[in-house]
Amino acid sequence: MPYPAGHKDKIRAQIVTAARQEMNRTGYQAASIDAIMAAAGLTRGGFYAHFSSKEDLLVEIMKNMQQEPLPLFAGRMKAAAVSPDDSCGAETFIDAYLSPEHRDRVDQGCSVPPLSPEIERSGDKVRGAFDDYARDVARKLTDLKGTPTGEDGIDDATIGMLALCIGGIILSRAVKDEGLSDRILGACRDAAKTL
Repeated sequence: MPYPAGHKDKIRAQIVTAARQEMNRTGYQAASIDAIMAAAGLTRGGFYAHFSSKEDLLVEIMKNMQQEPLPLFAGRMKAAAVSPDDSCGAETFIDAYLSPEHRDRVDQGCSVPPLSPEIERSGDKVRGAFDDYARDVARKLTDLKGTPTGEDGIDDATIGMLALCIGGIILSRAVKDEGLSDRILGACRDAAKTL
């Protein structure tokens, strides 16, 4: 009996979601295909019907992130929006991104902080997908800020804001002292809002 229409796409999306969460938790290298498929509720054998390699899966994760780069707090962003041209949109993003909730829920948060070091050491295919993702997020944030843009639709202050947000999350997760971690988040939130 054949599978219903859309079944393969549904399974592929399940694998991508499980892989993103697993890679956020353990890192790209440590996330085995077995663990990813188990988290998706599937067997290892099904992986290769959807992806030719783990690297191809990582590229798909990058593409998927462009559709909804911030799943943990997308609802917070929508709830805070007063209108499509809401001027507090960038501040709402900063508050949500540099929040204790985002810091503490690595598996549900942005994949850039936990995966950046491994993306840096990846091949051209992964790095190219990441370039596309980074430009897309910077354009979206520039739009949220409503600031004049460069030729590519991105303003330099937004690039700085994005780097500060990502770096702030990385540092806040790296320190053991929760008070210091909270202080890092607060300092980065305040600084990012000036950009």
